[in-house]
Amino acid sequence: MAKKLDNRITKIAASQTIEVDTAAKKLIASGVKVYNFSCGEPDFAAPAFVRQSLVKAFNQGKTKYGASLGDPVLREEITRKLKRDNGLSYNVDNIAVTNGCKQALYNTFCAILNEGDEVIVYSPFWVSYTEQIKLAGGRPRIVRTDKNLEPDIQRTRQAIGSRTKAVIINSANNPTGMVYSRQRLQELAKMFIQHDLYVITDDVYEKLVYDNTKFYSIAQFMKAAKKRVLVINGISKAYAMTGFRVGYVAADKEIIGLINRLQSHSTGNVCGVAQVAAEDVLRRGDEFVEQGRQIFQKRRDLVAGLLKQNKRIKYIEPQGAFYFFIDISEIEKDSSKFCQQLLEQEKVATVPGVAFGQEGHVRISFANKESDLRAGIKKFNLFCKRY
Repeated sequence: MAKKLDNRITKIAASQTIEVDTAAKKLIASGVKVYNFSCGEPDFAAPAFVRQSLVKAFNQGKTKYGASLGDPVLREEITRKLKRDNGLSYNVDNIAVTNGCKQALYNTFCAILNEGDEVIVYSPFWVSYTEQIKLAGGRPRIVRTDKNLEPDIQRTRQAIGSRTKAVIINSANNPTGMVYSRQRLQELAKMFIQHDLYVITDDVYEKLVYDNTKFYSIAQFMKAAKKRVLVINGISKAYAMTGFRVGYVAADKEIIGLINRLQSHSTGNVCGVAQVAAEDVLRRGDEFVEQGRQIFQKRRDLVAGLLKQNKRIKYIEPQGAFYFFIDISEIEKDSSKFCQQLLEQEKVATVPGVAFGQEGHVRISFANKESDLRAGIKKFNLFCKRY
């Protein structure tokens, strides 16, 4: 009789965002025109100067093993970024460079969770939060957001129990695009400090906010409990450098030490040349980021105008990131069925809301060129009309 495989992994769900994107790209590779609105990835190239960064890194010999926590030069640049953009004071010993934000999050959960510890996760949530928590031995405690898609204060208070260890905040949010208000974050921070919780803040979309919306990291309101705050960020979204796989954690030195132990036995250092490129974009990339932000705001407005023609759906216009989270419950409660038929019949790829913990919804990414958005959203609207 064959021995059983690891039940920790067999019990978690595969990433539906990656599954849908893979299915769409398979159709594209076969010659089919697909409007792929599934993937959260800028469609334009990284900053042009990154090419010179890569050449510089190669000439500097950054092709060998490096420190598992990351190049000290990049870690120092990250501390400057956090001070400049967020008013947060860290030193190099508080920074771990990781293989993208996914590893930053997973290593964080592994560092702070014991078996059975609960982590509050606001629904709808990014697909990997719950599965990573389970892999680290924890238990996700799902808390619904309010009618404006912000964390609900009363529900949060009711969810905190004796096993609650941590909470994760994601603003600007994936999948909703909501940017949490200063007042709401301050209320939450006060509660989390009172209950002595670890707070993980995923700030990867911080620079992609629209309509003069102000971004705040909850870390700004938890300086009195700094040792229990972990800031997650990276270069993937704002700098269009998803494939470089450079993320980071800013946290208490003791937690960074635990992350170092884990990372030294798993992946080791992040690609050396990618780290040099990351250091350069953090120093020189502001103009590129602003240009991209303006492009995404224009696309957001385009998609909003097209979706307004669809009377069978509901949504709250996103303030950040590059997603619309659309309520299709009046059309179809089963979001997986809806997305599958939409892809088969109209060749439009979207992600079912069930993947984000909220059935009866779909997520559409507007990180696509305008011509594809116009044609693909038109197909989406017609599909909804005749469904």
